[in-house]
Amino acid sequence: MSVFVEPKSIATFVSEGGATTSSSSSSRSSVAPSSIPRSSVAPSSVPRSSVAPSSTPRSSVASSVIRSSSSSSVANGNANASCSYVVTNDWGSGYTAAIRIKNNGTSAINNWNVSWSYSDGTRISNSWNATLSGSNPYSATGLSWNSSIQPGQTAEFGFQGIKNNGAAQIPAVTGSVCK
Repeated sequence: MSVFVEPKSIATFVSEGGATTSSSSSSRSSVAPSSIPRSSVAPSSVPRSSVAPSSTPRSSVASSVIRSSSSSSVANGNANASCSYVVTNDWGSGYTAAIRIKNNGTSAINNWNVSWSYSDGTRISNSWNATLSGSNPYSATGLSWNSSIQPGQTAEFGFQGIKNNGAAQIPAVTGSVCK
């Protein structure tokens, strides 16, 4: 097997006296494979993951059934929205949840606003992808990038809550798009 150097390559050589000379080649030259520098790292010394190849990434959260509630309404003219409250993770003293607003209509839903409340002392400690206000009842409005929901599209925002032990409550979602 040979390795070929492209035509018109220029090589610089240093002679024994220290003078340099250049040569230009217009034809291919071949180099024997044994003269190609090889890595000094043995294949067995390459760092390997401590995870066995057959293992797959797993969530640190135990698998569970996602629980939800939903409601539908006609809002903003002929826009038909369905809203759902989904518990995405639940542990002893807390949980995460999302509210999904799906536009089932034929025109855009603009500047949506939804509300919900808890009857068991649950409170929200953090939220994302919406502006959240209130402290039971809670209210959420879309941000500049998700306040308009086109037909067939869904806007979703999430939050983390603090609760007493037991299952996270799933309240009804109400508001201008979900009644």
